[in-house]
Amino acid sequence: MENETIQNPVSEIAFDLGTVNSVVVGGGNVLVDVPSWLGIEMESKGPKVCCKWDEARNMKGRNISTLKIIQPMKNDSMFYNSVELLVLELLLEAKKKCSISAETKIGIGIPLDFTYGDRLVFREAFKNLGCNNVYLIPSIFAVAIAQGLNVNNVLGKMIIEIGGGKTQIAVICMGGIVVCESIPIGGEAFTAAIQEGLRINHNIKVSECTAEGIKRTSGTALVDMENPQAYYAVSGAHIVTAEQIEVKLSPNEIAEWLHEPLTKIENAVSNVLERVPPELFNDFAVDGIWLSGGGAMLYGLAERLSRKTKIKVKLVDETFYSVAQGVEMALKNLEENQFIIKL
Repeated sequence: MENETIQNPVSEIAFDLGTVNSVVVGGGNVLVDVPSWLGIEMESKGPKVCCKWDEARNMKGRNISTLKIIQPMKNDSMFYNSVELLVLELLLEAKKKCSISAETKIGIGIPLDFTYGDRLVFREAFKNLGCNNVYLIPSIFAVAIAQGLNVNNVLGKMIIEIGGGKTQIAVICMGGIVVCESIPIGGEAFTAAIQEGLRINHNIKVSECTAEGIKRTSGTALVDMENPQAYYAVSGAHIVTAEQIEVKLSPNEIAEWLHEPLTKIENAVSNVLERVPPELFNDFAVDGIWLSGGGAMLYGLAERLSRKTKIKVKLVDETFYSVAQGVEMALKNLEENQFIIKL
């Protein structure tokens, strides 16, 4: 393992620290792709990571009182140095596949609503881990760069990124953001809508993991898709009687449950489009709008947004990895990209 590590040094390493999943890219390869979950146990010397990734996620709702299961990138989890703990575990995973030195440039994709307080949290976390060559890169720009778009020329580009916890929409031009909006609706809101739909319409309470499986297998953004998703048989305890029951869900029924969060995303997109200068609007009205993020993989979502905007909406390549890949590419051209912030 030591010889393999020495043979694979990387000059840049990129992090996409998501609410639901975290990705690390280096040397043009995906080094880490894991659920953003940690199991934290408090000890006299401080917090200790007892479990992580899938193991921690699967323990949610089953853990003992002394073990706290958290998603470190959620606002209500910003304690126990959670960002530092997450980054440390990701670095340890990445170092199994490559060599990271003090000279390695580290890039982190950040959201549009990244605050000065967030910046201080990240600075402290990476400082404590001995990382000094760290840069912050807006994920909207990273998506565009990964898609091969020139973010520094005069042509406008519109990007929609739907992550686990939020949707970000921006029109970019000449290395800057012209119009943008961020709303707290993403893939987790889709999952919650399915849980609520099952509770109200079928009196079944299911776990987040079960609802996530329904979303991936049978979730759809439209009720009239030409090639609909498969039906989904779900079983669970009846909320009132506790009797084990099973129901078969149609993709159209699931689409109805998802209508409310999807409408909020549509409204946010419309709000951005209304504020775009005519000259820039014409640029992407022809080339189309780019859609990225794990939440963007919901079946039929690109088609639904295309119908709403009357503009072609296209999924980017490598949707799950586009932020981290774009961050790594941006690190190779620090001087050209004025939107990059030194941490």
